[in-house]
Amino acid sequence: MNLNEVDVQEIDDDEFQGHKYVFRFAPNAYFEDKEIFKEFKYNKNSGDLIVHQTPIKWKPGQNLCDKGDVSKMLSGKQAGKKRPNDDTDEETSGFFAWFDEDNEDEEFIGQPMKEIWEEPVKYFAGDVEDEDDDYGEYDEDEDDDDDPEELDGEDDEGDDDDEE
Repeated sequence: MNLNEVDVQEIDDDEFQGHKYVFRFAPNAYFEDKEIFKEFKYNKNSGDLIVHQTPIKWKPGQNLCDKGDVSKMLSGKQAGKKRPNDDTDEETSGFFAWFDEDNEDEEFIGQPMKEIWEEPVKYFAGDVEDEDDDYGEYDEDEDDDDDPEELDGEDDEGDDDDEE
């Protein structure tokens, strides 16, 4: 998609508090916009949520949130592979569907963006703990090779070889 830049802007004035997520793109085959944003503002007095976003200007036949356009794009790229025709009204999901005016869910993309934005060095260095680890939990006790307590005096046979 040619994503060039991501910016998270904090909103904190007398009336509102929240975040604005800005995504800047290079020219691409799918939409006209060079910048799209989604903004979540909470009224400090009432707690009401106000959401603004860029209405994406899709190029003809390239709307990644339109099931018909996506189906046509896939059928052109997968010549010889037939997919079953699915006429259900399933909603599209993903990054661009997040910009739909009816989508007021900040958690989908906004929460991870805020976490990365607040502590980018931790994410770059890989020093983050994944609370929703789908691949199993790492048990520090499983890696016994570098425990100082176990290395000191653990293997007496190795020490005997050094004395000969």
